[in-house]
Amino acid sequence: MHGRDRELAAVADLLSDARASRGGALVVRGHAGIGKTMLLAAARHAAAEAGMAVLQTNGAQAEAALPFAGLHQLLAPLLGDLDALTPPLRRTLRGAFGLGDQDARPDLFCVGLAVLELLGERAARAPLLILAEDAHWLDPETLDVLVFVARRLRVEPIAALLAVRAQHTGVLARTGLSRLYLDELDDDAARRVLRDHAPGLAPGLRERILAEAGGNPLALVELPRLIAAGADADLPELLPLNERLETAFGDRFAQLPAATRAVMAVYSADAACPLPTLLSVAGALTGDEVTAAAIQPAIDAGLMQVHAQRLRFRHPLVRSAVYRSVGDMARLTIHALLAEAMAGEQDRWAWHRSAAALGPTRPSAGSWRRRPPGRSSAARSVRPSPASTGPRTSPATRPAARRCCCAPPTWPRSCTTGGSPPG
Repeated sequence: MHGRDRELAAVADLLSDARASRGGALVVRGHAGIGKTMLLAAARHAAAEAGMAVLQTNGAQAEAALPFAGLHQLLAPLLGDLDALTPPLRRTLRGAFGLGDQDARPDLFCVGLAVLELLGERAARAPLLILAEDAHWLDPETLDVLVFVARRLRVEPIAALLAVRAQHTGVLARTGLSRLYLDELDDDAARRVLRDHAPGLAPGLRERILAEAGGNPLALVELPRLIAAGADADLPELLPLNERLETAFGDRFAQLPAATRAVMAVYSADAACPLPTLLSVAGALTGDEVTAAAIQPAIDAGLMQVHAQRLRFRHPLVRSAVYRSVGDMARLTIHALLAEAMAGEQDRWAWHRSAAALGPTRPSAGSWRRRPPGRSSAARSVRPSPASTGPRTSPATRPAARRCCCAPPTWPRSCTTGGSPPG
């Protein structure tokens, strides 16, 4: 794991303390693809080498509404040891897993005590490591029990690592547990990761991938696999993404309010779009007024940020993921609305008109130099509207289909850097 010496040392200290019966827990936070899974895998390997037992649970959205589902996965190897518990705690834990006769919901405090006693019995035979990956998708009951247990490990030979995506800020917050934050890799570490996984890249392609990956290890590994060798001279503005990258960088986009998704979709089409135009085009998409307040949910979700008084995507690949998650016809509509809204800027008007066309046609050489016609009624319909107290709720463009044969042309490089499309 290049560039993770500090994090690996923290994990090694945690395991060493657990073997000395000074247990503890770490909450590992970081954005998708940043290396949380690799760090937990390194901890598992180190624990196994040191003779420690390992129990693991993985959060899943499909089970987030099932009480104690994550806890059942964690304790499945120990369910044969329930007889070691006192009768009241044994009944409580069996009831939590639907194994008892009682129908009433078990008391969380009693469940926590039962789990702590069961883990203590197992750790008495060999020190124990508990891993919880994607803890932000664990059911609330499991999270409550894990926090209860993690806060009571100081005299137990038990270590716990709980991994959470950074944008889920409320998960495992204000628990008093120690935190370990994973940042993006620095340039030297990123180059070593890329060299290990794609040693034969041409210099131009290597620099482009380093810029797009932004120090994210998952992107450094996956992007070279998606780009044909020798393609560095003709790469599109938005690099191709596979499902794994789209899921990592577009996480939570579909759960955002309609107005927020519309703003992000428009901004993914033109990252140099002025704020009034951005909001008015988003309003035309939703059929209702959209104000700057609609941007805040995207910032809270960790998909966008304001830097140096400018709005931007948190990571370059978030833009790619958002753009590709929007339906094909919706993308054409966005470009058509942007072309009309920018009728006074001939280069951008012509470029967005081209991107809105069905088929491979592009404006002629003369149309790039020709001044665009006067604003149509459609253009006036996306005029900046007065601000209101907040966005109204109405249906937005559904992010659905992937790119197809009628998708708009790829972006000019200047859009990412805040410039205008080339003339």
